[in-house]
Amino acid sequence: MKGAAGGVGLAATAGRASAASLVELLAPTGLGSRHARTPVDHLVVLMQENRSVDHFLGWYAAENPAFNGRQQAAFRDLRKGANGPMVSTKDWGLRGRNNYHGRGNADPSHGWGGGRYERNGGRCDGWLHPGTGNDEFALSYYGPLDVPVWAQLIRDYQAYDRWHCSVLGPTQPNRYYLHSAQSGGFKSNDLPPEVVGDHPEWALGWDWPTIWTLLERYGVSCAYYFSNLPELAYWGPRHLSHVRHISEYYAAAASGTLPAVSFIDPWFSAPEGLANDDHPLADIRLGQAFISDVVEAFVFSRNYQRGALVATYDEWGGFWDHVDPPRLPDDRGTPNDPGGQGDFGQLGFRVPSVIVSPWTRGDTVDHTLYEHSSVLKFISQNWGLPYLTQRHRSTNSIGNAFRGFDHFDGDPAFVPYEAPLNLLLEPTLEQLQAQVPATATAKKTSVAKHEGSDLHRLAEYGWFDKLKVNIDHKFEDSYMHSRPALLAAARRELSGT
Repeated sequence: MKGAAGGVGLAATAGRASAASLVELLAPTGLGSRHARTPVDHLVVLMQENRSVDHFLGWYAAENPAFNGRQQAAFRDLRKGANGPMVSTKDWGLRGRNNYHGRGNADPSHGWGGGRYERNGGRCDGWLHPGTGNDEFALSYYGPLDVPVWAQLIRDYQAYDRWHCSVLGPTQPNRYYLHSAQSGGFKSNDLPPEVVGDHPEWALGWDWPTIWTLLERYGVSCAYYFSNLPELAYWGPRHLSHVRHISEYYAAAASGTLPAVSFIDPWFSAPEGLANDDHPLADIRLGQAFISDVVEAFVFSRNYQRGALVATYDEWGGFWDHVDPPRLPDDRGTPNDPGGQGDFGQLGFRVPSVIVSPWTRGDTVDHTLYEHSSVLKFISQNWGLPYLTQRHRSTNSIGNAFRGFDHFDGDPAFVPYEAPLNLLLEPTLEQLQAQVPATATAKKTSVAKHEGSDLHRLAEYGWFDKLKVNIDHKFEDSYMHSRPALLAAARRELSGT
């Protein structure tokens, strides 16, 4: 997520429908509560950060040949010229380097420009192009023992091998597509305070309509749950009435009172590197623990029997993947220059995804083309909402994954992932060592400097203070029950108290 990644900035905003003009086309307010048109009464959507399918799930192809995944590949090191040596992908997990964070290596390029170098006109072989700034970390992969929660989920539920991010670009444009089926013309992670000089209409945040606009106007209950910094704040005060701390998600799931639509975000990478969002250079084992808690809360809630939980990633994070991303119709697409610098119709690389639901049980593979707007397409279909954009209207709906609701298995059989104590020690070393006396016998490690996510940059502008959003939360509070105690024990052990 962090950084503008690519420096391409804001695309031309010609043709951008204003919030007011589109809302005038929508149904009037004052409607009663909408009921679902399918058996799915509760939809939960969790979005993590920056991982690709081959990088995280390529191993699954050996278990299920129907799944299009790879672990072994080799790419030319273009940093050393057009005839540079071939470099093979490497196991960075338990059976390889035993490195779960990549500290000391470059955060792989996942910006608008870097992604196009990596795609290389569809050859998908530019992972070590000098324009990316990538190193061998971009060619890493992990196995099922390294991502045990993902392994359990795709074995017990459907796997998806054509689920792409919405645009070949960085975090925020892709996250905007999840919320609004467009990025407002943004190609990079610009902030409202940084563009307000040229766009005074964004002084209070982005103004284009979102799925939350529709949910509000059509009376569909909804909530956005955040861990440390809320993504919805990019739209200023407009949707803040739906913003909740993630502890309220756990409580609602336990009581069986989840709203019809719930979106969840992790603890985004902080300047000291502490995170459970899976963004490099955070430890992915903390991400596994977080995903486990979110899934556990859902599947053991009575809402599960008429619900579905989507877990996905905002974009590929610069990690290698062998599948060339296709294009889709888009209001800002450039079919005359497919995949070009101005093309918002160009999807990004594949991202690990799963739908946890009684109607998606079984060791099967869905080959349908999905992307983030596919979630919005299902929401519109399921609750009778209009479409926001051409992408929203034309993309495939994740409703296809439910196979006509003909197969129901209400036993989740989910085994929560309990992170051992030592897994929680390492990700917090940088933060904790500053507090530990030099004589303490703490493990030393090389930790790359973290600048934090774009939301941390937004906080530096005083954005959350202006919106009166409480962001004074503890990392431990993003977990449900067992991890806070383990983390506290880790701190005590490291400090010798």
